[in-house]
Amino acid sequence: MKKRFLMALTALCVAALSTFTLAACVPRPVNEETRVNGFSFREYGDGYEVANYLGDETEIEIPDTYKDKSVIGIGARAFSNTKITGITIPDSITTIGPNAFESCKGLEEINIPESVTSIGDQAFSFCEGLTAVTMPKNLSYAGEFIFWYCTGLKEITIPDGVTALPYGIFARCNGLTEINIPSSVTSIGVYAFSGLDKITSVTIPHNVTSIEEEAFRDCDSLTTVTIPASVVVMKSGIFAGCKNLKTIYCEAAEQPSEWDSTWQNNCPAQVVWNYNGGSEA
Repeated sequence: MKKRFLMALTALCVAALSTFTLAACVPRPVNEETRVNGFSFREYGDGYEVANYLGDETEIEIPDTYKDKSVIGIGARAFSNTKITGITIPDSITTIGPNAFESCKGLEEINIPESVTSIGDQAFSFCEGLTAVTMPKNLSYAGEFIFWYCTGLKEITIPDGVTALPYGIFARCNGLTEINIPSSVTSIGVYAFSGLDKITSVTIPHNVTSIEEEAFRDCDSLTTVTIPASVVVMKSGIFAGCKNLKTIYCEAAEQPSEWDSTWQNNCPAQVVWNYNGGSEA
């Protein structure tokens, strides 16, 4: 009885092993969604998003539809570390995921359409060849360090309508020589412009009400800054490490009560209060 049981168990194991081996050897059918001109798509919301790009082209255009539905998103890391040099993003795209274009070192220019309302963390970080960027004005969500270490960036267009410059958005973009902040901006985030060592002056527009921690840290060439009376919140170390900053012109008659007492930490600049365009009031 025991012998018959062992023989039956052995036969069962052999059959199971054979079935597993056969299944492992049979190639899986290729899902048609994985290869469409180098693009891979996956369902996303009411449409599709680009999951990744495995093509050989360097100048590419994202299709606006797939399977009769709109392509509405670019997924996390979809193009990261690819060799693309140029890309056309259709107006159907509303979201760009985290790290979507990270380390695309050959990417030189990108125009983000107005349809985009959400950009994830580090979406374009380490795109060292990127020289020009146009941002959309309707962003409702912007992640951290979107253009971090885009060291070749020389021109940024921040359209009127953008209200917030988020955490580290242009941090370490060492190629920038000037920044033009539109009048629509009301807040400047932590590290937003830190490490921009070629800019020499900054004028904060009159609708800005808050500037977060170390927003301009280590801007080594910065010599003058003008801060309007509209700024009621200043966090710590805004200009820390700005070793050549000589003068900070403040339109407020005196330091507002909600300015952090350490806002000027590690900054040698003289503060001129009650500033009115060219002289003290």
